[in-house]
Amino acid sequence: MHGRGGVTLTEAWRDGPKTLHGFYSHGFPNLFQLGPLQNASAVNYVHILDEQAIHVAEVLAEARRRRARYVEPTAEAEAAWRATIREKAADLYAFQAECTPGYYNNEGMPRERSESFGDGPIAFHELLRRRWRADGGMNDVLVV
Repeated sequence: MHGRGGVTLTEAWRDGPKTLHGFYSHGFPNLFQLGPLQNASAVNYVHILDEQAIHVAEVLAEARRRRARYVEPTAEAEAAWRATIREKAADLYAFQAECTPGYYNNEGMPRERSESFGDGPIAFHELLRRRWRADGGMNDVLVV
């Protein structure tokens, strides 16, 4: 995966993931990422993917309405979201360090910090629906 200037996503994320709401990254136009990274996770993963698909469809519909050239977050919006993740993520390091090695603790080597939105899926989807999409957040990602 290469973005602007041939930069790979691995290079861009050298110091950790950088996204806006877990969906898109600055420097990688029209790249939509689905999954639990830097957004909400829940036990009903199918529901999470459904909510993500709805969000992406809303962004694309608005991009079409505005005749946007591409979808890409501003560096400022991405940095603000990363700060939100750092502020709200649950600190699971000590807990996971004591667990039997497995998938959730990187085989006994837990990551320094969580990259999930700590307020949970209901708050996250509310943030996207009612606050971000309805209150002009699309300006952070649509380049006309």
